[in-house]
Amino acid sequence: MTMKVKKCFFNTFFRRNNAASLTKIFCAWDGLWKEAADPKAYNVAFFRPELLSAGNDMCKFEYRRVQKSEEPLWKKLLAYKPAMV
Repeated sequence: MTMKVKKCFFNTFFRRNNAASLTKIFCAWDGLWKEAADPKAYNVAFFRPELLSAGNDMCKFEYRRVQKSEEPLWKKLLAYKPAMV
């Protein structure tokens, strides 16, 4: 799913008040909850390839379904305990 936001209150407000760089603080919030929403737990990954605060024409929010991944091989190897003969 893709959501395109072409107007942002924060972006407009800070640009009008000569403080456009402060918009990035509000954009950082997305990064915080993105990290909390573990794709392995919810099978959904979140991406922001475009941001108004970065000079793009829109903020593009993408949500993609991901497959549950198996445990990495290195973890399996560390947990391996050979059977005693």
